[in-house]
Amino acid sequence: MWPLVHTGVPPSPLILLFFFLPVPDMDMDPERFRLPGGYVAHTPPPPKRLPRHRPGEQFLKGPIPCSWLNAAARCSGKAFQVAMALWQVAGIRSDPRVRLPQKHLREMGVSPGSARRGLVALEAAGLVAVERSRHSSPWVTLLDAPGFQNSSEEGQISLTVQQVRGNTPPGIGVEPLLGQNGDRGDAER
Repeated sequence: MWPLVHTGVPPSPLILLFFFLPVPDMDMDPERFRLPGGYVAHTPPPPKRLPRHRPGEQFLKGPIPCSWLNAAARCSGKAFQVAMALWQVAGIRSDPRVRLPQKHLREMGVSPGSARRGLVALEAAGLVAVERSRHSSPWVTLLDAPGFQNSSEEGQISLTVQQVRGNTPPGIGVEPLLGQNGDRGDAER
């Protein structure tokens, strides 16, 4: 662009011509630039429900605990893809003990070496137990996420939402949470 500082060199004749050209009509109609109706992009309305798998198409069966998913997502490498493939096969077979699904992993773009490293990462995180054997795919058992205690195994009483909110009839098992006077233990307010 032509510098604003005068350098002593005269401007090009084309630049001077630009300043003497007629100014276009300022009564422009913006409608001239609108596309015809057939060319306007139409966005479809958002779907009313979540996408579903088609008949014969593979799917991921749940529910999968969020604590388990979060722990798997924090693992390195392709561990999360390995975890999803394990849950897919476990959901289809309704069994927490499955073989490492090499076919599903290939479809996800996970190489055998990455799958092995991902399985080691899941094992180190305490999410799976692995039984390795020579020249065959390992058996993998899906475990509870670390820090999660199953109340039925520990002999603890689990409270329902109604019990926690206080909608439980007296004598149903929430008394240990209450103080001596039936308050919530903070009587000295």
